[in-house]
Amino acid sequence: MPNKSSILYLANQALYKIFDAGTNLNILLSRNDPGLKDPIQMELVYGVLRHYYFLKTTITPLLDKRIKRKDVDIELLILMGVYQIYFMKAPIYAVVNETVKVCDEIQKAWAKGLVNALLRKVSTQKIPDSYPQADLPTWLSNKLEEEFPDFHQKIKTAFLTKPNMTLRINTSKVDPSSYQKKLKESSISIIPTNFEEAITLDQARPTLNLPGWASGHISVQDFGAITIGRLFVDQIQQSPITPKRILDACSAPGGKLFHLLELTNKLNIEASITSLELKNKRVKTLVDAAIRLGHLVEIYQGDATKSDWWDQAQYTHILVDAPCSASGTIARNPDVKVLLNPNSIKEYQQIQFDILINLWDKLTPGGTIFYCTCSLFKEENDDLIQRFLDAKQNSNLVRINMPKEISNAVETDSGWHLLPFDKISDAFYFSLVSKAPNPKELH
Repeated sequence: MPNKSSILYLANQALYKIFDAGTNLNILLSRNDPGLKDPIQMELVYGVLRHYYFLKTTITPLLDKRIKRKDVDIELLILMGVYQIYFMKAPIYAVVNETVKVCDEIQKAWAKGLVNALLRKVSTQKIPDSYPQADLPTWLSNKLEEEFPDFHQKIKTAFLTKPNMTLRINTSKVDPSSYQKKLKESSISIIPTNFEEAITLDQARPTLNLPGWASGHISVQDFGAITIGRLFVDQIQQSPITPKRILDACSAPGGKLFHLLELTNKLNIEASITSLELKNKRVKTLVDAAIRLGHLVEIYQGDATKSDWWDQAQYTHILVDAPCSASGTIARNPDVKVLLNPNSIKEYQQIQFDILINLWDKLTPGGTIFYCTCSLFKEENDDLIQRFLDAKQNSNLVRINMPKEISNAVETDSGWHLLPFDKISDAFYFSLVSKAPNPKELH
């Protein structure tokens, strides 16, 4: 087993990949990065990201001069030490000693004195009784205040919490009550939800340690995403069009796709379902998940902004879970707030618009597109939908009736937001657009 300084070194390098190369956490996890394998590594990497701006503000006044950009790994190492002192209540002498040792592994022995001095200075300061209720870059904080004047503080506070782990029971394989019994027999406590197939654990656990994981009885999926799946299937069920031909246009990692399969099967909705995904690696992720869950589904590699994958048969319902800024997932993915910049939002909006424009021809008259993102920003949500409606005269906005039990739903001009008011759900936006049976007359 590696010594603690080596474990800390690998965690430091995982953080370095995020800040230096812009690699996001999900990619590091998919690669089984060695800096995210030990529980203490996960705590440190996620903790430093979650409280990055607070931690940086703590050390800045103690520095004689700014740490150079090329030495961001040393700055991150110091932040890891401060996080252990403030948030993990670790013994100060141990934190200082083990953190200093990492300088040798980074091959920057010159930094030992700096790391030692800074952590000792921090240790002499009074540890705050409470921490700031926000930890965001200024531009993002201001944007939330502008777009959510009534809710921005609750959103910011939610971004500092560790979200709960929610499972989706594969109802094609196991009865929800039977699976809950298995959890009880394994001494795993759950928190009830509004949907029988969704269960929230009182404590996160490795998936391999959960009953029935290898057999495909469950998947990990955010509760908000499960809610989105439910609402999409409700719209499909209400549609008089038959037979139903459904496209999930941006499928990976597959949560909504496989939930859709499970719900249509349970509700006896006769439908053919096609999956489309841009990247080959993500297609493999979908195929592997389908095999584990026991689902048969057509999965194609293709670009939703192009048509070379299309068989010329129109779809009655299209789900567009669009590529986006992921600004609503900061509690779960705290790297988003340090990697995201205002310019990238415009880039996402153009991709989203191109996807909708391209898929419109592939939707049958009278059919619907269910558009969703995990973004909080108007540019990717209401503004994007309005831009699309203006571009396509045979498009109509369809109002969605929200079930009363979904307490974190807020209606917008063109759809709905699920806001991250609790530890259960990320933030989501969704809107429903229908295609007129006959094109509108041009004015």
